[in-house]
Amino acid sequence: MQSERLGLLVQELKALQEEDPKLVEWNGVLDDGWMLGKRIEQLVLDEQLVLDEQLVLDEQLVLDEQLVLDEQLVLDEQLVLDEQLVLDEQLVLDEQLVLDEQLVLDEQLVLDEQLVLDEQLVLDEQLVLDEQLVLDEQLVLDEQLVLDEQLVLDEQLV
Repeated sequence: MQSERLGLLVQELKALQEEDPKLVEWNGVLDDGWMLGKRIEQLVLDEQLVLDEQLVLDEQLVLDEQLVLDEQLVLDEQLVLDEQLVLDEQLVLDEQLVLDEQLVLDEQLVLDEQLVLDEQLVLDEQLVLDEQLVLDEQLVLDEQLVLDEQLVLDEQLV
């Protein structure tokens, strides 16, 4: 970019020398006093303006890139926070599921124990009833035997 501008400067100086034969070369520099100085000054100012504009553009590019990086950082941090929130919510759901499953298992255990106790009670009552029946039958048989023996004795006496 600068080499192009210097090339243009040299071309302009040569054009000025062709337009004004009074221009003479002095120590390798064309000299026509005030006019040539003004032209060179304008070219330097133009070059400075281009450099200033380039500096502004470069600074704007740096600022834009920094803004993009800052926005990306914010987005990345938000993504991390969102992912952490999802993981936290999943952990809470998993813990709730474990607690719910434990509650179901505990309730099932209580129900199973109650069923066992109920069955044991039924068996115990059935055993008591069976024993009572056996005793009642034995009593009936004993009474029948006593009556039979009494009848036999009564018949013998007669």
